Amino acid sequence: MGKSIGTATLLGVVCLALMPTAPAYAANWVYVTISDSNAVWYYDSDTIQRSGNQVSVWLKIDHSRDKTVKHRESRGRYRFDCEMTTNTLLQMTDYYRDGKIETVIYKTYQQEEQAIAPDTVAEEMFEAVCRQN
Repeated sequence: MGKSIGTATLLGVVCLALMPTAPAYAANWVYVTISDSNAVWYYDSDTIQRSGNQVSVWLKIDHSRDKTVKHRESRGRYRFDCEMTTNTLLQMTDYYRDGKIETVIYKTYQQEEQAIAPDTVAEEMFEAVCRQN
């Protein structure tokens, strides 16, 4: 009986070694700015998608030094209109310190295009992603 367990274990190890593995995809977070509340803002350069004047991209906000919010990190998918100077939030996920995760996906009719105000973090993000080649 000991031999069959050993053989089964060896067979399992060989099968695992021969199984194809899925490639790991890592984000390429690019630092943009830090807010007045110490939140650090990034965009993922690997997720930039352009269509005419519009750019969609994932943003990350590290709230670990921002004591005004309860979550430690947020990741959102935004669409920027580089001609109209607007942005639209498409999806947002908040990661809390206790491990809780909340995601909101905005349906098309819920998405609100907003003008980007001068001298704001939104303007810095707009400049960073709209000026990418």
